[in-house]
Amino acid sequence: MKTLEQAVEAKARAEADAALAEARREAQAYWERESERLRREHERRREAARTVFQAAVEQETNTLEGRNRQAVLTRKNEILDQVFQAAMQGVLNLPGDGYRAWLRTQLTRLPDEPLEILTNPRDRDATADLLRELRRPNLRLSGRSAFVKGGFLAVGASRDFDYSLDALMSVQREALTERVAALLFGEEKT
Repeated sequence: MKTLEQAVEAKARAEADAALAEARREAQAYWERESERLRREHERRREAARTVFQAAVEQETNTLEGRNRQAVLTRKNEILDQVFQAAMQGVLNLPGDGYRAWLRTQLTRLPDEPLEILTNPRDRDATADLLRELRRPNLRLSGRSAFVKGGFLAVGASRDFDYSLDALMSVQREALTERVAALLFGEEKT
């Protein structure tokens, strides 16, 4: 009788595992379809916004050129700030576990040396979970918070690493400002 119960239990467990695996596959397929749909929608909206921004900025520039050049430059910088802020917000709001996956990738880039990880309060639990998953005993979550919008700071004995979204966006802004300005404002590098 006990062997029969074990056999039934084993069969039930196998069926439950198979059902769970199928549910996970379906969930992953749904997530991928939805991610692709959201990406396409985002691209469509981004293109429409780019067109609207470009038209508005060209009209404003033509009207104010000569009389108020400094005001135009100030406005362009505000728009660029908004674009890069939106990009940062986009990383924070990646669909599904996208932001968590980005955070994990950043943690894996750290060198194999003792480091204290400082994060903002919002990311603290996710970072703690990731550190446990990564099983890197050299990385320790700090009791202190970092004043960053996302990402983390890694503090070591001889060197520190800034993997914050603030730093990433700063680097990206420096590298991409001319290209983004060209897209938004129709300006070419002279």
